Amino acid sequence: MIRWCAYCQRYQGEVEPYDDYSVTHTICEACEARGAYLSKEPPSLESIRLFLGRLARIGTGPGPTAAELVAQGAALGLEPDDLLLGVVQPVLHRIGERWARAEATIAEEHRVTALCSALIERIAETDPNVAALRQAQRPDALLVVAEGNDHTLGIQILEALLIRSRISTFTLYPGLPPEETVRLARSLSPRVVAISAALPEQLEPALQVARRLADSPPDERPLVVVGGLALRGDRSLPAGAPLVPCRDPRALLELASRPRGAPGAASSGNDQSLAISSEASTGSSDRIVR
Repeated sequence: MIRWCAYCQRYQGEVEPYDDYSVTHTICEACEARGAYLSKEPPSLESIRLFLGRLARIGTGPGPTAAELVAQGAALGLEPDDLLLGVVQPVLHRIGERWARAEATIAEEHRVTALCSALIERIAETDPNVAALRQAQRPDALLVVAEGNDHTLGIQILEALLIRSRISTFTLYPGLPPEETVRLARSLSPRVVAISAALPEQLEPALQVARRLADSPPDERPLVVVGGLALRGDRSLPAGAPLVPCRDPRALLELASRPRGAPGAASSGNDQSLAISSEASTGSSDRIVR
């Protein structure tokens, strides 16, 4: 389930059951610390629910444009980053599940994919100062999809979140063979290599990348993390693998913000549980270097 603070209207992550993308409201630590629940009534939760409900029906017929959705979210007090994590992500999951059950038509899936892609780009462009952080020559984070993964919206969400947090990126999709990903990582020297995997079998190419990069000199060795639908359920990585499972994009933001060489900036085992935004859309594209 998606958790929202009822007072500041900020995304608070996910809680079990993870396959249920309905909204549950809570109060965040910051609002509780300042006694928000004592000083004011929360914003209209019904307005938020109606907004989320409209988004959940995207693709079933004519709907708002990306610009209209961003404006409507802003009118409700929703921050652009929270729109990405708490609104776009669940919409993608739902259409992916409906596609898997053969309940969504090709036209519906295409409408959702196009709108979500436009929405992600619109949110990324709300800050005019971040363009230079894309396709950086020496990025903080290299964002790729695992070989065989044609789902790209999750990695686009990550890119938007990172550059809005002033973290430079280099983004490439669809996936490359592991050896090409390793060569790219060594040439760009990022602090973090983030790999998105949609299916369990795509974890093996990600593991190959992590194992090869683990042989790099310590001052050149990036932290390699993997996330996506491939990690849903009880799936886990081999013990001791130099690949960190990632389940929360905010953890990736924190890791990519650390100075090079800082503790946790590189890891030789999967003793951390972080994460990358899951990808649920069935949309694909030609290889794009952002």
